[in-house]
Amino acid sequence: CSALSDVKRFTHTLGVFHLASILEEEFLKVYTKEEYNNFLVSSLLHDIGTPPFGHLFEYQLYAIKGWNHEKIVRDICNGTYRLEKRYHQIYFSNSLELFNVFDQLSINPKEVVETIEGNSEMGKLLAGSIDIDNLDNVFRMSLFLGLKPEINSLQGYLSTIEIDKDGFIFEERNLPLIDDWMLNRKKSYQVLAFDEWCLSGQAMLTDCISKALKGDLLKEDHWFFTDEELLRLFLSWDQTKTIAQRFAIADYYDTLFIGWYSVQKVERDLRHPEVRSELEHDIENKLHFPCSVYAFYDKGSFSKKLSLKTKKGINDYNIVDFGNTSFSTIIGVFTSRRKKTSNHTKSEIIKVLDEWGFLQSTLKINPKKEEIYGFPVQGEIFY
Repeated sequence: CSALSDVKRFTHTLGVFHLASILEEEFLKVYTKEEYNNFLVSSLLHDIGTPPFGHLFEYQLYAIKGWNHEKIVRDICNGTYRLEKRYHQIYFSNSLELFNVFDQLSINPKEVVETIEGNSEMGKLLAGSIDIDNLDNVFRMSLFLGLKPEINSLQGYLSTIEIDKDGFIFEERNLPLIDDWMLNRKKSYQVLAFDEWCLSGQAMLTDCISKALKGDLLKEDHWFFTDEELLRLFLSWDQTKTIAQRFAIADYYDTLFIGWYSVQKVERDLRHPEVRSELEHDIENKLHFPCSVYAFYDKGSFSKKLSLKTKKGINDYNIVDFGNTSFSTIIGVFTSRRKKTSNHTKSEIIKVLDEWGFLQSTLKINPKKEEIYGFPVQGEIFY
């Protein structure tokens, strides 16, 4: 799962740009060449404000430091980031030249920002319910997770898509491709959301990030670090060094419990560092050894409701509804100790979570990898 982040960053950006370039002919039927150029630039820059380890660091920055991803995107595009503005060095000692490049290419920064944020007509094609960003993302994730998506179906999308002021229009005969995309999306997120090593790694990174932010080792200005730079920073600090060393060599925390609850959220947000710390304290009081919690909130991750504009014939359009939006919460509890879980341990954790509003009656059965992939997987080897 850690390798998946490598194929989702720069290569994903190129993939989205490629899809945008393929749609040029359709795009120019509705928009001007200047608007299309703005859209191409937006497709290249749509993830420009993403911090290392993505939403994991982003949410901690927001909760502890009040950092705002949207403001960063606006400031970078407008050349107003920091007091030094466009001259501030961000990446590998390079000054911020984007604003000057916009000027040279006659690109409108305001339109780029609005498109990236999905607040314009063109933004629906980049940040809508189904857009070129998540089209590429789903096919890329499912491909590198070994789910064997039908790559030609992506070409099928693009060859039959039309564009109007409301977004994409799909031919009715190609609606099965939407079903295929939704299935790949569901499978990809299920693999990631229930993989115990992935969740344990997320818990370990969250521990490092929270400690470093509270200890002022990390600040808002570190948002532009790469994953590797952030790990090196953790390795340089005594309070995070051991955790970062274990993470770097995939020596993950042992899994005590992974529960899938049909409730989307309770009163307190478990991603907030103070709330997370309270829950860990309550669990540790029951188990009498250190624990680390990671919560994943599913709001349309496994399935989402889509209302698509479809075309059956000339000037014959319909709105077709697909699927339903999923709401659930996955909670993983891990320990830095070398400790196997037991029925007693799981029972105590479930009791604590019940007190927190995650009722045992709402627990769902976790999907199995063999069910997702459609064939048996290697079981655990005992010596």
